[in-house]
Amino acid sequence: MKRIGFEKAIIMYDFLLNTDNIEIIYANDLSTGKIKEIFNNYKNLSITDCSLIALSEKYKIKCIFSFDKHFDAIKGLKRLTAI
Repeated sequence: MKRIGFEKAIIMYDFLLNTDNIEIIYANDLSTGKIKEIFNNYKNLSITDCSLIALSEKYKIKCIFSFDKHFDAIKGLKRLTAI
């Protein structure tokens, strides 16, 4: 949202929720213990970031779209900034 503004961000949000090409996975399917383990290992990541890493591990996701450079330190996870 910081890069493109609120109006474009809400359009993208609606697109992501309504496209058939993206599967939405909810973090409440995860063990809070796994998120805490990741959080303890990566002190510079937020709990939200740690939940995304836990999801990527559980579902064997290899790439993440993010502008957050902290994900570059995660082994086995490739950060992408554009399609």
